[in-house]
Order: sequence, then C-alpha cells, then structure tokens
Amino acid sequence: MRPVSPLKREIRVFISSTFSDMQQERNYLVKKVFPDIERECRRRNVEFIPLDLRWGITEEEAQRGKVVEICINEIDRTRPFFIGLLGGRYGWVPGSGDDFDPDRLSQNMPWIKPYLNEKISITEMEMRYGVLDCKEPIHAHFFIRYDKNIPQKFQESDAKNKEKLLNLKQNIRKAAADGFCTVSDYGSVKSLGKHVRRQLMEMIDELFPKEKTATLYDLYAAHQQQRLLELRRFYHPRATDSLSETVKSNRRVVIYPEATPGCGVSAVVANEIPDDIVVNDAKGLTYRPRVIRSFVDSEVNSMEILKRMEPSL
Repeated sequence: MRPVSPLKREIRVFISSTFSDMQQERNYLVKKVFPDIERECRRRNVEFIPLDLRWGITEEEAQRGKVVEICINEIDRTRPFFIGLLGGRYGWVPGSGDDFDPDRLSQNMPWIKPYLNEKISITEMEMRYGVLDCKEPIHAHFFIRYDKNIPQKFQESDAKNKEKLLNLKQNIRKAAADGFCTVSDYGSVKSLGKHVRRQLMEMIDELFPKEKTATLYDLYAAHQQQRLLELRRFYHPRATDSLSETVKSNRRVVIYPEATPGCGVSAVVANEIPDDIVVNDAKGLTYRPRVIRSFVDSEVNSMEILKRMEPSL
C-alpha cells in the first residue's frame, strides 16, 4: 500500500458511485458508519474526511460541464484513499449534449482523451483513474451489490452499458485478486455498513495503530489537534506578525484574544505563531518555547459532549 506520512494525520477518502441508485447506501454510510469512524480517528488524533460529491458540485458547475474535471481533481486531493460502490447502473456518460467540451478537458488533462474516446461513464472514469489504472498502490476498497438484490428500477436497461458495467466489475475483481485493492459483495445497506466499517478500521489500525485507551484528556487533546489542522487548511497570512513578536519578547506569555465570534481569531492563533518559533531572551540565550494552544468553544468545554465522544467514560 502507498505509505502515509505520519505527520499528516488525515484520511480524506473519495467515494465513487452512480447517484440515483446509490443514495440509500451513501446516506447509510454518512449517518450510521462514518460517525463511528470519525470518533475512532479522533481518539488517535487523526482527521477522517469522507468526500461525497453529491454535496460538492453546484448546479451551475454541472450545467457548465465541469463535473468530470471536479471529480478528477478531488481524486487527486484524496489519494491514496478511495471507496467505490457499484450496483445495477453504469452511470452518466459525458457527451456533447451535456454542455460538455471534450476538447477543453483534453487540453487541461491530456491523459483523459482515451477515456473520452471509449465513451465510458464518469463512474468508471473515477474508478479507473483513481485505482485500476493507477501506477501506485493505494488504499482502495470496492463494494458491489449482489445482482439478486438490485431492484428492477435500478437495473441497467441499455445493452452496451450493461456490458460495460459487467466488464468494470470483472476488472475490479481481477485487481482485488492481484492484491491491488479489496472487493466485498453485499445484499443490504446494513451489510454494506459492516463491510465498510471493517475495511476502514483495518486500514486505520495499519496506518495509525491505537497505542492506548483514550482518556478524557486524550480526547480533549485530540480534538484540539484536529481543530488546529482544520484552521490551517485554508489560511491567508496576515501582513503583520505581531503575535509572533509578542511571543519572542516574553519568556512566558499568555495570549487571550477577544473578538466577535466568526471574525477569524482562532485561525490567527493557529497560524501566526509557528510551532518551531525561536526566542532570543535578554541574556542572549536562544531556545524554542513550547506553544500551547486552546481553542475555546462550546464543544470542547462541554464534558457531556466529550463523554459522548467516548461511550465508555
């Protein structure tokens, strides 16, 4: 499997599937499975981010034919994590009638031209680009619904698309047999949930082993670290570095900024004071102080919420 940097304690996983026939599966994962995974990751100071593009593509972007480009870019952002769901539908095939400009897309992504010439669905494109045609091993897991459990309304009616779907499933099973990914068959959303939970937990145990049972303090510290990662993801540096200068000029200092909620104070505290800041004191000595941050909000200061994060408490 592709190694994950221990400094980047984040699992950002791309979820690929057709849309109309997989809504029940996606909803079940989002409501019943992923919250458990998020809690377990939080105990290990890891951020778990499932990427469901149902909520990430605007109507305007879809009308402009940018769906393919957005999906491909998000796969790149989420590597090396990938989940694929397949049932009885092959999925949308980009074409000229969809306000889709293949020439523009081919110019931006030259490698995509063979995919477009084959007239494959965007779902197959995601799975091939993200996993099957990828040159590097990644953490990919596929889940295929048994044919007998697919409702009639969700079965592929087009003969060519039906054949393409069958070939796609066969290629996934071959890749799994070669050890390149995993594949599990399921008959219900509950069965799917068990498979997804098991595969994700095995991956998490491998990448971020659980060293000890989390205490209430561990949960608090993990939440603080997760908050720090979130605040550092998208930040534009300020013109002044007054906070850093304040720390450098004091051997011990407590900074307690007050401002209107939502104005960005937490982001400033997270980003304007580097973890590796160097201080030169009045005696000419140089040392690296320990920077301790605490992001005060209703969540981390509620003991009841913290206890719900750890049911055993």
